[in-house]
Amino acid sequence: MIDWLSAKVPLAWQQPINDGLFVSIRADGEIEYQTDKRKMLIGSFQSHLTVRSVELGFVELSGNPVKFLQGHNLMGTDDLAGLLLATMDKVCAACGVDPSAQDRAAWLRGDVVISRLDCTAMYELESRDDVLEWLRAADQLARVKWRGRGHYDPGTLTFGMAQKGKRAKDWQLMLYCKGLELTLPSHQLHPDLPEFRRLLDWADNKLRIELRLRTRELKRHGLLKVGDWSPEQVSRMLERYLAKVEMSEQQMVHVDVEKNLKPRHRAALALWKTGADLKSIYPRQTFYRYRKEVAEACGVDIGSRANVDNVVPLRRVLEAKPAAVPVWAEACCFVPPARIRLAL
Repeated sequence: MIDWLSAKVPLAWQQPINDGLFVSIRADGEIEYQTDKRKMLIGSFQSHLTVRSVELGFVELSGNPVKFLQGHNLMGTDDLAGLLLATMDKVCAACGVDPSAQDRAAWLRGDVVISRLDCTAMYELESRDDVLEWLRAADQLARVKWRGRGHYDPGTLTFGMAQKGKRAKDWQLMLYCKGLELTLPSHQLHPDLPEFRRLLDWADNKLRIELRLRTRELKRHGLLKVGDWSPEQVSRMLERYLAKVEMSEQQMVHVDVEKNLKPRHRAALALWKTGADLKSIYPRQTFYRYRKEVAEACGVDIGSRANVDNVVPLRRVLEAKPAAVPVWAEACCFVPPARIRLAL
């Protein structure tokens, strides 16, 4: 789905759209330059994006249009042209601007230059803890050719992070725990959202993958304008950059499973790993009960003798699968309206 969009959009404004000006004044009192401040527009459920005039006949739009329209970005659309059209209709209404026929024709043609576009996808695991384990493992075992390992903060793994004070990279790939992100004050869902509780529960075990493309990368692919993007192009680009990530899948998807055992089973397992004969330690009935329960939980027979020099760690497979949008979520998701495409 489309997440963030920064673009230069045709709009014939009469009065500049801004929230004031930044002005640089020389020592002799002469104005050196001035720049329009971004005007923040409040959208659905207190979400927002910014807009400002940049030159006569154009505005600069920046923000999360899906969130602006529906109040969250857990699910969305790959229809960039339809998303832009609906967003600009709402922006114009908020700014009191009546777009001209030429403006709307340019939007329909996709004659809008992009400076940043984020494409995202959602994957799911069994729990939030599994997502965090997956990310920790990826930090150690995943790398991108020519860029090496990613930068890891708890809950987020980023490939292509620029050093502080340096120009942002042409592209970035971010993998993070969506459930954890929603606990942060700046990312919390509005409690008045339809299906608020269900949305929170659905997001809790989700792994979010986000591709951030900037001007030079968009230009390199010939995808600098909205009209260059089809819905299929969004998923193709995401897959193309995910393919750049190299990791050992066999190691990547394994984590310790002993944390899922009951304390008494972990204690028995710890003794078994030392080579102890558990049958001589536990009462007969307790031993056979533990033997059955541990075997069912992780497939290890504690009735056999462990080779203390070569005890294989207990592991289970962590597989991230594409997350489907549930039927109940359709009521709280924006769908771009049908539109008539103009002949170029």
